[in-house]
Parts: sequence; structure tokens; C-alpha cells
Amino acid sequence: MFKQIITKPEEIEQIKSKVDEIAGVLKQDHYIPSEDNNLMIGRSGIALFFFYYSKLADDQSSSDLGFDIISKIFDQLSLRNIHHSLSEGLAGIGWTLEHLIRNDFIEFEDEQGLADLDACLFKVMKETMKQGNYDLLHGAMGHGVFLLSRFKRTGNRHYLTSLIDELEKISVTDENEGVKWLSHISSEGKIYEVNLGMAHGMASIISFLAELHLNHINQEHLLHLLKSAVRYVLKYRQDPDKYFSFFPNSIHNGTPAKSRLAWCYGDLGIAIALLKAGKALNDRNIIDLALDILIHASHRRDLENNFVWDAGLCHGTAGIAHIFNRIYQQTKIEELKDAAVYWTGQTLEMSKFKDGLAGYKSYRLPKNGSWENEAGLLEGIAGIGLSLLSMISDIKPKWDQCMLIG
Repeated sequence: MFKQIITKPEEIEQIKSKVDEIAGVLKQDHYIPSEDNNLMIGRSGIALFFFYYSKLADDQSSSDLGFDIISKIFDQLSLRNIHHSLSEGLAGIGWTLEHLIRNDFIEFEDEQGLADLDACLFKVMKETMKQGNYDLLHGAMGHGVFLLSRFKRTGNRHYLTSLIDELEKISVTDENEGVKWLSHISSEGKIYEVNLGMAHGMASIISFLAELHLNHINQEHLLHLLKSAVRYVLKYRQDPDKYFSFFPNSIHNGTPAKSRLAWCYGDLGIAIALLKAGKALNDRNIIDLALDILIHASHRRDLENNFVWDAGLCHGTAGIAHIFNRIYQQTKIEELKDAAVYWTGQTLEMSKFKDGLAGYKSYRLPKNGSWENEAGLLEGIAGIGLSLLSMISDIKPKWDQCMLIG
């Protein structure tokens, strides 16, 4: 059972006030991107915020606004060219719709339309995987997240077992019988590296395979791939006392390196993946390692040393707080609760820009950096608001399944 972790009235009021402010900003039409209908930076993610906010605030007008946004998105779908990814395309829009249906936010009668979308994205997934692009946000794993969400209502295993087959085809076995996948995205613009993170790398594959197994999709090669992928990642475990983190962001030449504290890269995403894998494989050693990583990470609190610059879900304070909250809800480890509360406080302090959205701006790398207003789910105030909501609400934040957190 999910329970709010912040209970002091004055702290609840402070967070509620900030969430109300975020809702007020997002209700202004010019802050909702008119052409960006996607999940991670556009209108679909903003609709998610309004539906969850409506439950906390008992505000029917917010639910109505969320429904209006979704309706407009589908009115426009046939009028424009659109990408297919989870982040910026059809997979994310479809995931949003399925999530809202399955969790009784909306009613939807066009099941044939959704079945057609399943078939379309399955075809795109296979082509994308053949190109070697398994990326969660921009490639085939994102299509898989949509298809898994649909499986929970349709029971269609074929699409998911085929994804496993395609994933195996593009895998590379290393000398220690571990399995790896070469990344299309790296922090240095290179193509052939092994990214260990959640947004673009191995953690997303491990997490997804574990979820398939936990959903009783026992395809012949799944367990082999899952065990081998975990074996590969564990080979690059490093001494956190020496290198600050348990794992580097990615593997270039096997050299240990410090990684950031974030959902997208580094120990948090890897720990989520290992925790799921440990449960799927019924391996207590993997579970204990994942918890050790998270407990160690709970004591990493310096913003600069952890490369934490803003408040967004992807690589900011709200995302860190949400991950610690989610794992605390499962484990009841007090250090994780303390970390969730701490990073929630940091999230409130990040609201400091007079010209920001509800005081927030998103920091853009890599060169000199720039601060930009961002409304969406992944890096903007919709995601920040959802993280804050989960601290003062008993409503299970199932929206995070699109990021393979929940």
C-alpha cells in the first residue's frame, strides 16, 4: 500500500501550495505546447499531471482539462506527421491513453483503434530493433513499454515475445558470458559504447526483461538474457568509497568513473533495474546489492558533486526524491525515506527563478549551460508536480511506469 511520507501539516501545506501553483501555470494555454502532443515534453505528460492532481485536489475542472487535452491530441493525430517513440511520438501518446483507461481516469470505446496502434508500433519496433536502436526514450524499448502496458488488458504475448527475439539478435556476448547492447546515444556523441543507464542503456533492458518475467511472459530466451545482462553490468561494479558511485555512466574502455545521481544515468537507475531483476530471478544477493547501492546513494547529498543542477524528473531533485520514495514504499528502509524527504526539500528550494514556471527552470548542458522554461513531464514542472504530489498523497503514482520506475 502506498502511503504519503510527509505528514507535518506545515510541510504538507508548503508542498500543496507549490503543486497548486504548478497547476495554475499549466492551466494557462500558452504554457501548454500547442503542437507537442508527446508524453515526455508535451501535452500527454501535462494531461497526466492534471488527472493525478484532480484526485488530490478533488478538482473536477482539472480532470476535465486533462480530458480536453487528450481529446485534442487525438483530434490532431491524423492531421500531422508524428514520430513513433515513447518520448516524442505515438508510443508515448498510446501509453498515456492506455494508462488513463486502465486506471479509470477516462472511458474509451475504440478498442479497435488501440489494436491497430498495437500492430503499427509492433512493426515499427521490429524495424527499429533491426537498426540496433533499443533506446528507451527514442527507440524500441519505448515501443515495448507501450506494448507491455497493453498486454495487461489484452493478454497479447506475441508482440512481447517477438521483442525478446529481436533484442537477442542485436545483443553482443562478451568474454565472460555476459550480454551487452551497444548504445546509439552517448554523452560524447559516440555510437559504439555500452551505456549502463536507464534512459538510454542497459538498466532499461534489465528492468524491462524483469518486468516481462514478473508478468509471466516466460519466453524461452528471456531468463538467459536477463541473467547475462545482469552479469555484464556487475562486472563493472566499482568501489564507491574510491570512485563515489558503484557504477560509471557507460563503458568505454573499462576504466572506473564517477557517475551522477539521477534517473537517467548512474546508480539510481541501475539499482532499480537490479532490484527488479533480483525479484524476477528470486536472487537475494542481487536484491541486497541493489539495496546497498540505494542506501549508499541516500547519503549522496551534495548538489555539485552529484551533478544535480535542476529539479526535473530526468536528472534533477524531483526525480531523485521520487525514486527514493518509491523504493522506501517497498522496503520501509528509513534511510531511503529520509533521502526522499531531503530531496523534496531541495526540489522546493529549486523554485527560485522570477521568470521561471512556478519558479522552476531546466538546466541545459553540455557547453556553457543555459536555463530554460520547461512545462513537460521529463524535465519540466508537470513531472516536478507529480513527484511532489506523491509525497503528500496515498495515491499510488503509477504514472512512473513509463520511466520503468514503478
